[in-house]
Amino acid sequence: MNIEVRHLTKRFGAFTALDDVSLDVAPGELVALLGPSGCGKTTLLRILSGLEFADSGSIRFDHRDVAGQTVRARRVGFVFQHYALFRHLTVFENVAFGLRVRRVNRPSRSEIDRRVRQLLALVKMEGLGGRYPDQLSGGQRQRIALARALAVEPRVLLLDEPFGALDAKVRQELRRWLRRLHDEIRVTSVFVTHDVEEALEVADRVVVMNNGRVEQIGTPERVYEKPATPFVYRFLGGVNIFHARIEEGRVALAAAGHAPHGGPPTLRAYARPHEIEVAREARGGDAVEAVVNRMQAIGPLVRVELRPCAGGEALEAELSRSRWGELNLQTGERVYVRPSRIRLFGPGAQEAASESVQRDDQRPG
Repeated sequence: MNIEVRHLTKRFGAFTALDDVSLDVAPGELVALLGPSGCGKTTLLRILSGLEFADSGSIRFDHRDVAGQTVRARRVGFVFQHYALFRHLTVFENVAFGLRVRRVNRPSRSEIDRRVRQLLALVKMEGLGGRYPDQLSGGQRQRIALARALAVEPRVLLLDEPFGALDAKVRQELRRWLRRLHDEIRVTSVFVTHDVEEALEVADRVVVMNNGRVEQIGTPERVYEKPATPFVYRFLGGVNIFHARIEEGRVALAAAGHAPHGGPPTLRAYARPHEIEVAREARGGDAVEAVVNRMQAIGPLVRVELRPCAGGEALEAELSRSRWGELNLQTGERVYVRPSRIRLFGPGAQEAASESVQRDDQRPG
């Protein structure tokens, strides 16, 4: 089933939670609503479910307007962050609950039994139907919550930060499991998260939201590699910011807070920490001289914090252990920093983009 959202607006008093939001979800697609707290993603999910209603705009399921329909009429399955399981019911009865309370087309007892056992097998919880929620781990409870949502055969599955209450290891395991499960059942699904890694790993497409508006919609690869706005670039990972100007076909850089020599900056250039090269020679006019301020080895990478000599915002580079060993960096020594790749934002960014691409392509490695 497809979902069409057009020009949704929702206000709570003077606060605008959603501001002219539009998006489409294709049949069988898994879409992540990603953004910081208060950006409107949970409000949008609740409006999709029928738990909230928009002030204006439209929602269509399979091209039919559902704006006035209840949750039950929309046939939506909802999974909450804190499970919302009935503590006095067994796992089996929790999953069966939605089927037993149906007023119309209630299945027979044998059909409910068959359906529940099928779902427990689907979520890898067979044999645990007689336990109570308090006897399960957090990850197991969330699987049961998902089975209960699927029991009513929803047209749309909505998940509100489903793994937010779990520890990092369990969260990682469950999100991979959810991706495999979705590939098997292909229910049109929308989930809310503020975890960037989770959204990029699980979703078919990501909707990045900020201050009630959609900043960008695209595949995980697209939004990460080609962020549409500075907010998207910043939110999706670590960032270094440079001032930039185009001078005779070249990009002149300086650390943010310190303009390039020769005039005011016209652009802002962004680079990820892993795109920062560190060397003891300038190797070109666009290198920024900096002092090694701090180093921290984490797994296969070494994070190097650098302080630009001419002033401006601190920079961060991520080096491989081997590269770090080759450089033999010492705290307090002077080095030269340059980005291997940049993304330009600001007036004239489109015109300058071809120059920055050429610059990237001409670099070795």
